[in-house]
Amino acid sequence: DVANGNKQKLTLSSSNIVVTLTTPAGACAFHLYIYQGTTARTITWPTILWLGGTAPDLTTVSGKYIVCLTWDGTNWFGSWGAYS
Repeated sequence: DVANGNKQKLTLSSSNIVVTLTTPAGACAFHLYIYQGTTARTITWPTILWLGGTAPDLTTVSGKYIVCLTWDGTNWFGSWGAYS
């Protein structure tokens, strides 16, 4: 829920997850920091128009990712990157 702040942390440790996004009242940007544990987990995303057309690839075990999402009042747009 973006009402809880525009920066959130998600640790993938015990199961795969499904992300749902609450529609904000107006345009906004949101950063999600994802930490992959020692076993690869997956995320199922809602409809997001991803930069490059590809959702985050979380195949790296013990990976760290930043997902940046922007809401324009109609659509979610997303970009992401992996870091160490």
